Amino acid sequence: MEWNEAQNMAWRIWIKQETVSRLIRTMVDEEVKARSGVVLAAKLPGRQHDMLITVRRLCQECPEGTPLKDLARHMSITPPTASIMVESLVKQGFLERLSSREDRRVKLIRLTPKAESIYHTGDVAVVNKILELAASFDSSFFGQWHDIVDRLEKCMCARVGR
Repeated sequence: MEWNEAQNMAWRIWIKQETVSRLIRTMVDEEVKARSGVVLAAKLPGRQHDMLITVRRLCQECPEGTPLKDLARHMSITPPTASIMVESLVKQGFLERLSSREDRRVKLIRLTPKAESIYHTGDVAVVNKILELAASFDSSFFGQWHDIVDRLEKCMCARVGR
């Protein structure tokens, strides 16, 4: 298939972004494993790891926990599928189910302290690795990198309705 210059550039951007993300993840996983002995990304199937990340993000907005239906919607999966995944992660000690204070029939999902601790270790590692990378460039690069990623995130969220 013949691509024009813009298509070739789009493909190279995709490949480079994937490579950079994978390398950062690998560096972070190594540091987390050295500090906590656990690497969630290696221990869990991809969708379960995605679920933990989604629960974590949703709980930043609502620390009490996120309803299963909201979690399913944010992950673009059915509530029964979400329920099965949640149950597996509860059994592994990464998620917990709680009753809502407002409506006892509603079950809320949130990370356990064990999972929070592992993610905190990962957060520190991510920040350190990104700062190490940014130090390799001139001082304006870090801000430009942030601005580009921020704009991409907003554009992509708008396109998928989030």
